[in-house]
Amino acid sequence: MKKILYIFICLPLFFSCDDNKSNQDSANVNEIIEKQLVGFSLTTKNTELTSESGTNVDISNMIVADVVKGSIIRFDYKNMDFTLDNTQEGALNFYSNNLELYCVASSEISTMSMPPNGMGPTNHFNGDTIVIKEMTLITIDSVKFVVNNFQYESE
Repeated sequence: MKKILYIFICLPLFFSCDDNKSNQDSANVNEIIEKQLVGFSLTTKNTELTSESGTNVDISNMIVADVVKGSIIRFDYKNMDFTLDNTQEGALNFYSNNLELYCVASSEISTMSMPPNGMGPTNHFNGDTIVIKEMTLITIDSVKFVVNNFQYESE
């Protein structure tokens, strides 16, 4: 009899804890849905300052540019344009969809996660849509850029 009484006392407590977790989960989902990707940074080596490569390049020899929604960023000495949600012919056009960043290859390019995960680079061809994760290395005609520092904004 004591066991049955104990079960009846504990059962409502168990279900009330489960409901609370469900409410917390739906609150977290709503927070995620309301955020939008509005920018990211591109980092590349300044070849005028150093001939080093990889981890030997000092941060002071890097160029960082912020690509924000609707903008066009031009790297003059690399003769390349980058956009976010602002398609331009001849540019490497990125677009966002909620929390994801995508790129449509405008020529043959390769991507690789940084730091390297052992998988090596993935080759993409003109017109391919590529999912870009934070810390992705993009190589276009031997010119390398790292996509990082995703910036989000609540709607």
